[in-house]
Amino acid sequence: MSNWSSEYVETNVIRIHYLRTGGDKPSIVLCHGFSDNGLCWKRVAMVLEADYDLIMVDARGHGLSDAPETGYLSADHAADVAGLIEALDLKGTAIMGHSMGAATAAAVASGYPDLVSCAVLEDPPWRSGPLELTDPARREARRKELTAHKSRTPAEIKEWCRKEHPAWHETELDTWVVAKQQFNLRAMNVLNANWDWKNTVDSIRCPTLVIAADTSKGALVDEEAAREFTARNRNIEVVRINGAGHNIRREAYEQYMAAVQKFLSRC
Repeated sequence: MSNWSSEYVETNVIRIHYLRTGGDKPSIVLCHGFSDNGLCWKRVAMVLEADYDLIMVDARGHGLSDAPETGYLSADHAADVAGLIEALDLKGTAIMGHSMGAATAAAVASGYPDLVSCAVLEDPPWRSGPLELTDPARREARRKELTAHKSRTPAEIKEWCRKEHPAWHETELDTWVVAKQQFNLRAMNVLNANWDWKNTVDSIRCPTLVIAADTSKGALVDEEAAREFTARNRNIEVVRINGAGHNIRREAYEQYMAAVQKFLSRC
């Protein structure tokens, strides 16, 4: 990690920050989830950097990237990432994303097919019925939670996270704390998005792995939606990891990494 570079690129009229492991290796662009940042991929990146050049992007309103007043739909995030890929000349890169970042990764694969060779989507915000996270009361509760973190010390935020997620590795806690300190509340606008995934799924041309988990533990992708992904698009395969919720890589790290590495070895 000491050799990772911290850089910015001008894209889509804003500055986007990213971390990069570097090296003359195949590239992977990593897109984090809502209220996280690029560094939240640290534990994954520390393994994959042996074989890949990893670019961990801070989405607009997150991390060290700019936080414009508007522009927080998947299309906006996708345009940011596509611009970064082009600016860094990463055409043909793999792309991975979690939650909001999975929707971004899918939108890049769908809307900019010449830029992406394959995609990994960790519990994208897609399901057969309505998503709880788009409910106004749920959004307001999330806003209050994220606002409260602004007045807490790093130690207090970490203890809150430890109580909420007792099974998480210490590395995950440390990066999560930094992300919450950096998060800009303007990015809450992404939760107003209409996660209409069917057109996106239909137009993905590259090999794509969707990693799903237990909806009873808070995962988003349900069985009905997963069946529809593969029925609509033969480029998509789904792996379900039992016992994990929405934060699959944080709750079932070994199984997640095994699924990712197996898939990437075929890309």
